[in-house]
Amino acid sequence: YRECELRPDWDWHRLLKALRPKSAMERELRRLVVREGFRIFAGSWEVERARFSKANFPSMGRLRRALEAAPKNHWAGFQVFYPMRESEVQATTGVDLVEAMLAVFKEVTPAMNLCMQIQLQESMAGDDFPEKSSDSRSGRREGTAASGSGQPSVRVGSSALTRRS
Repeated sequence: YRECELRPDWDWHRLLKALRPKSAMERELRRLVVREGFRIFAGSWEVERARFSKANFPSMGRLRRALEAAPKNHWAGFQVFYPMRESEVQATTGVDLVEAMLAVFKEVTPAMNLCMQIQLQESMAGDDFPEKSSDSRSGRREGTAASGSGQPSVRVGSSALTRRS
């Protein structure tokens, strides 16, 4: 489909350009992944993609190369997400889950604004919702890292850019 072909004005190009050492994007991704416990998927959706976490946070060059290495005739993407174990999701009320998703969206908005043509305003990023609150069920605050138990996880809120050449 012609409308799915990568175009010169797509955010994909801004993302690749933003992935520079010592850049604002590196600072935001480091904050999200290393400090807050988010994860990154980068590359092709059809072929094995690169997966990054606090344990293997990549250099910006490595991350950019993972994106550029995706097959040109397949969908590829960049996704920043906060993982929750399936058991956490099942134990969470609908309202709490929606609030968690909105909090995650607010956390990733600064990184999104570094590579999107359209900038998101604070009010669009869920600013009118309460600040992070303690989660009595898990004993941790929303936005902090979940335990690395190896349990299956669910992506809660994410930022993704995709391209198809």
